[in-house]
Amino acid sequence: IQRLDFYMLEQVCILQKKLLEQGKAVVPISVNFSRVHLFSSDFIFNFNQIVEEYAIPKHLIEIECTETAMAYDTEASSGILGRLQAQGFKIAMDDFGQAYSSLNTLRVMPLDIVKLDRGFLLATHDDEKVKTIKIIENMVALVHGLSLKMVAEGVETESQYLFLKSIGCDYIQGYYFSRPLTEGHFVSLLTDRPVD
Repeated sequence: IQRLDFYMLEQVCILQKKLLEQGKAVVPISVNFSRVHLFSSDFIFNFNQIVEEYAIPKHLIEIECTETAMAYDTEASSGILGRLQAQGFKIAMDDFGQAYSSLNTLRVMPLDIVKLDRGFLLATHDDEKVKTIKIIENMVALVHGLSLKMVAEGVETESQYLFLKSIGCDYIQGYYFSRPLTEGHFVSLLTDRPVD
């Protein structure tokens, strides 16, 4: 898994470098890392080595770990992720609320972005929907109160999109906008304007 994660990081760096050299619009891209990395003594060195090899601005790489991975050992996780955040990388907590969630994780982890698990949007019964709406509204408010950004995952319908937009969710991802894309199709979505 460590080799696969670093392979994906390198592929993201290759793409970002190509877009930058072509003067195309570049957006931050998230790369998922397993909790195994959070206990590896050479993770930060290996991570930086790849990013620096391609000379990618650090703000264009988002390090994404699941809430479960971060909560496994918050002290170790916050230490490593905090050092990377201090270097300029963005840190995202994925799948927030998927299983047992602790607000303590939000308190102690160095974060920039919280990604709300898609399960919250799957409520089907009316009483469950009412509760879910209140939970999501308050989670967005909580995340904003901590000066973080919120991403809602798994958005598949217009009504979900409009609800999330109405409560100020910062970013919305899911099949409502697009299925997973090849690199070529992803690049075609970016504008051809020169980067400022």
